[in-house]
Amino acid sequence: MTIFLICMAIVVVAVVAMVITYVYERKHKKQNPEGETEARRKEDKERRKIRKGIEGEDHVEHLLDEIEEPCRIFRDIVLDTAQGSIGTTEVDFVVLCSYGIFVLDVKSWDGIYKCDVHKGKSGNFNYDLIKYDNGEKVFKSCEDQAIMRNGRHYNAVRHIITDHASKRLNKWLAGKFHSYVVFRQDNFSGECDRAVNAKDLIQTIRGYSGKLNEEDVQEIAEIMRDHHSKVTREEHIRKLVNMFPNDTADPEDLEEAQEAQEACHQAA
Repeated sequence: MTIFLICMAIVVVAVVAMVITYVYERKHKKQNPEGETEARRKEDKERRKIRKGIEGEDHVEHLLDEIEEPCRIFRDIVLDTAQGSIGTTEVDFVVLCSYGIFVLDVKSWDGIYKCDVHKGKSGNFNYDLIKYDNGEKVFKSCEDQAIMRNGRHYNAVRHIITDHASKRLNKWLAGKFHSYVVFRQDNFSGECDRAVNAKDLIQTIRGYSGKLNEEDVQEIAEIMRDHHSKVTREEHIRKLVNMFPNDTADPEDLEEAQEAQEACHQAA
């Protein structure tokens, strides 16, 4: 009889435990709908990526302070462009200095990257960034086209400047424009005239003999200030988010955009 009562007590305890567990799980699911945890985890990951990107730009801006005068630096400037689907493009940095005009796109990506240069059907050279993991190529992604996308930034900058520069200056601008993807993590491997590690950026810029003087740099800076897009950075980002809601690689933190409401930042 005693053994029977003990067995019954064990069964009752087990049933009660199962009921409590079932009630708790149902309550937990109501408070945390399916997918909410995963969505929060994804959101946190994107915020970390955004913060990492901003820190990468801050690092490069600090490096650019080493460039000798005359120098003007524009950060996060929005320009109108005929290329692309939203009519505007945002450039991380436009550097105007005695060495030339540099259009920089900063990447804080992890992994090792190399550049594959090949001729396209049009006969022009294409630059693909290839990511490597443990020596193996990673499946192609939108990252491959970073150099080509910065080429569009380059074209937007070049058109604005050459369209509005004085005749005196325009004759000196040929060969003065340069486009670089800058790797904040110093994780670019190999040689390429369109990509550079952050640690080599200043040396690379100083390697050019642009020979622009103070008057030239000042004129170009005024062109950039007067002819950037009337679309604010926040509006540009909102258009990106609205048109590409599933593309989480490009949209940036709108609070950052609000704080950077000016279309461009100039550092003398």
